[in-house]
Amino acid sequence: MKTILLALMATIFISCETKEYDPLPSSTAVQNSASSTFGSNASFSGLDGITSVTDTSAILFWTNSDEAQEYYIYDVTDGINTLLHRAQAGETTYTATKLKSATSYTFLVRLKDIDAQLDNNINKMTITTNAQPETPNLSLAQNIQFPTKQYDVQSRPYLTVSNIQVGDTIKIYTDSNCSSSNLVGSAISDGSSINIQLNKLPSFGDYDFYVKSTNINGVESNCSTNAIEYDYNECPSGYILVPADSGNELVANDFCVMKFEAKPWLDSGVTGLANSSDLYGLNDDGCLESSCSSSNWGTSFFNPGSFELQNGDVYPGWRKLDMQTAKDECRSLGDGYDLINSYEWMTIARNIEAQANNWSSGIVGSGCVFRGNNGIDDSCGYNYNGVDGRAEVNRTGTATYARHTLSNGNQIWDFAGNLAEWVDTGSLDQDEAQLGPIDCTDGWVEFGSIEICDKEPDGDSDLAQEFFAPGNPANITEASYNSDFGLGQFEGGTGGAAIRGGSYRNGYFAGIFSLSFSAFDDDASKEYGFRCVYRRN
Repeated sequence: MKTILLALMATIFISCETKEYDPLPSSTAVQNSASSTFGSNASFSGLDGITSVTDTSAILFWTNSDEAQEYYIYDVTDGINTLLHRAQAGETTYTATKLKSATSYTFLVRLKDIDAQLDNNINKMTITTNAQPETPNLSLAQNIQFPTKQYDVQSRPYLTVSNIQVGDTIKIYTDSNCSSSNLVGSAISDGSSINIQLNKLPSFGDYDFYVKSTNINGVESNCSTNAIEYDYNECPSGYILVPADSGNELVANDFCVMKFEAKPWLDSGVTGLANSSDLYGLNDDGCLESSCSSSNWGTSFFNPGSFELQNGDVYPGWRKLDMQTAKDECRSLGDGYDLINSYEWMTIARNIEAQANNWSSGIVGSGCVFRGNNGIDDSCGYNYNGVDGRAEVNRTGTATYARHTLSNGNQIWDFAGNLAEWVDTGSLDQDEAQLGPIDCTDGWVEFGSIEICDKEPDGDSDLAQEFFAPGNPANITEASYNSDFGLGQFEGGTGGAAIRGGSYRNGYFAGIFSLSFSAFDDDASKEYGFRCVYRRN
């Protein structure tokens, strides 16, 4: 019987029309007399029931009659008969809203037939509204602007509030007492649920959010008891924080960079965070197939992610994308995301160069800066005979030469060697990837060379020093500060698209400063990968 009643209720509510109840309406009084207005012989029993009673609303329902032209809905509380609404034939529900809380109301529904006659049923029903609103429900919304993308760096995240009424004032707090001093967001509801974007959170860290509502009568609900947790991180999951370069106004703020070369991930858990469980179905080559013959593959369903692999995993970075596609993929993650640019690359490279534990001897300027999987086994790098996609926990011994440490203790992998990486030559937030010069010395040359690019009449190079040159913190003679120190080399060319770091095949040319302009921006190579940044300001 209960199942049948629920099915009937679902049918009844299909034609629901919600009208606002004005507590002081301009109404029509019901003349309770023997007037011919009440002469209908139609078969109609009036109200069947009243359901979904809240603090400010209730749903009235009745059975439709084939003889009805309209239905008149009345508030007959305390003998004062007020016409609230005229429902069309076929309608079977009416929602009375703007009711006072903790107040009794009596309702009546009558049928008007095709002869404009009303039936005279007196089937009145009374309800009492709830004393206060129900406690709202709160949940963390997906990133509204970029669904299923990483949102743990949002300073103004969205929360979804449900179990509310139209006109309720919704307020979100950071304490379980819903104290006014900890208010972080508010809105007026226009339905049974609402997405609210919070005010800018004051600092990074872990937050617990709570909610309460105030109805149209000024009556408050209880503060919610179940906290919604939100971790407001300095950087997205899988990214590390890079200190700003005080000597370069183009990198005047800290920024975030992928800890690992970008990997293609599918957000199977809809968590907004990349992890190894999202790589189901991806082959072990970082390409669509083992031959790496398909270019710009997977962009319609994968996103670029950076994450620690699990023990035994082998997943190389996402390769065979051209420069613009790599940039588009980074920017698809949302506001603030982009392909790393040359100034950001140099900020990282010079920071690495200045840390003793990134040098083979443990002394800055002595020995060489580690250059990772560059195809040569020596004290600076190692040869994996291909792209090294092993989990970091499995990269031991000389394979740790692929790891560098920044001045703040954060670590970055494969910044030299493994996959050469696309780098945007532009410095601004722009949709199109920018190219570098196309008139530099063709072929690989040392950074200590007298000429790298064509000289202007005043003797200045076309490339500014902060764009490509090592920082040389140990003040080694410039002419001899070269790839023997693990820095990599410079290659000009007519393509103009910047590739940095060198690959698993580049040998001594690879290194944290390695820079080549030989590629064209539409090239897609199995030796090319990429890395995204997140700019927080």
